[in-house]
Amino acid sequence: MLTKRWSFFGLALGALGVVYGDIGTSPLYAVNQVFFGHAGVTATPVHVYGAVSLIFWLLTLVLTGKYGDLLNTVVFADWIFFGLTVAGLFLLRKRLGTPEGFKTPGYPWLPAMFVLIALAVVYSVVREAPVRAAAGAGLLALGIPVYFIFKRATRRNAVTRG
Repeated sequence: MLTKRWSFFGLALGALGVVYGDIGTSPLYAVNQVFFGHAGVTATPVHVYGAVSLIFWLLTLVLTGKYGDLLNTVVFADWIFFGLTVAGLFLLRKRLGTPEGFKTPGYPWLPAMFVLIALAVVYSVVREAPVRAAAGAGLLALGIPVYFIFKRATRRNAVTRG
């Protein structure tokens, strides 16, 4: 009986380590790089707000579900951006042509396959975990007003300085 209890605590500690290792270190790494990394960002109210929001979202995600649920939410959002980033390569090439020194391995087939794989991953999460996919889409949608607020504040600061 005693070994079963210790086995349970060992497994629980290991699971916590996996969740923290996957989800918990990203915001901590970002905060470290913002304030102590090579970027040398000063601790302005905007930067502190951004760092605190990372920790807030980390706690929100960790406290709202099991690891598989969290993974589905994050995978859904990640792969949307992975696919859009690579799809942006096609737009960049259309606008700029093929600038000297700008080579893409396997262009256009390899990037096109990556975009299709990204679509398949997103579709898979929507099919297998529609509630978590909706939660991921909701979290992404929450970023839209934040983007416009910061865009307006940046424009206002540029006008005041200029």
